[in-house]
Amino acid sequence: MGLLSKLENLIRDIDSSFSPQEDLEQSVAEISSLGEDGANALAALIEELALCRSDKIGYALYAARHVQKTKRLVEVITSVLSEASSNRKVPLETTRRFQPELVGGGPTVLVGAWTDGTASRIKQMAEKALEPVS
Repeated sequence: MGLLSKLENLIRDIDSSFSPQEDLEQSVAEISSLGEDGANALAALIEELALCRSDKIGYALYAARHVQKTKRLVEVITSVLSEASSNRKVPLETTRRFQPELVGGGPTVLVGAWTDGTASRIKQMAEKALEPVS
């Protein structure tokens, strides 16, 4: 497990009938307590979620709204904003920790994607995550 084990577990184990707010708030506190290291670990998690087109990225973007903005975190969120705006399909790695929202492709290449609605929500969340912490 990485520095963000609570958030990673929350994202991996979430289902639609579960309200993660308490665990999410605990995760934000955990990340904040780690300072720059926590923010940079969150950046790596967001990047991984974006690369596999996981629809669970919103939980990590929510956390990013409430923690210290490091240069790395801002770069990753800006990249996610761009990716969500274009909503292009991406080739999937065969080994990944998180599932993409949509999987397609042929027998030799799998691709991951977000639905248009999810991409729109991710774009909005990324924009909010770039705002200064209040």
